[in-house]
Amino acid sequence: MFEKSLIDVLKADSELIALISTFKDSPSIFSHSAPENTEFPYIVFDIYMDDNIDSVVDKFETFFNFFDHSNSAARARKVSRRLIELLDRQTLKDDYYNYIRFFRTSIDIVKENDEDPRKVHYITRFMARAGREGWIKNYTGV
Repeated sequence: MFEKSLIDVLKADSELIALISTFKDSPSIFSHSAPENTEFPYIVFDIYMDDNIDSVVDKFETFFNFFDHSNSAARARKVSRRLIELLDRQTLKDDYYNYIRFFRTSIDIVKENDEDPRKVHYITRFMARAGREGWIKNYTGV
């Protein structure tokens, strides 16, 4: 999908990376899952394609899971706010998709089912739409 373009934008933002840990000298932002022994706080995002009947535009749900271990959720709120500032109505491009556009949909607080009250898990959700540049070129012969 467009994970690399998304990671590049997030890792380039000094305000966001100041709020998270590093893993192997890189900001702790991962697609699908975090490596074992990743220190808190970190971000894991997932991109899911929605059902779509449009030949040119694909739709996606993008979930940014922020994990922390803290006495406060203040950092989680800052990360969610920064993700929104970076991505809401933002347009990205990658090798396959052009005009990947994000729209914030919700922020959820996940209550973990264990004894540790310091676990923090926020989910910032976006809907995304992206034009399939390869399909357009093939269809129009450009």
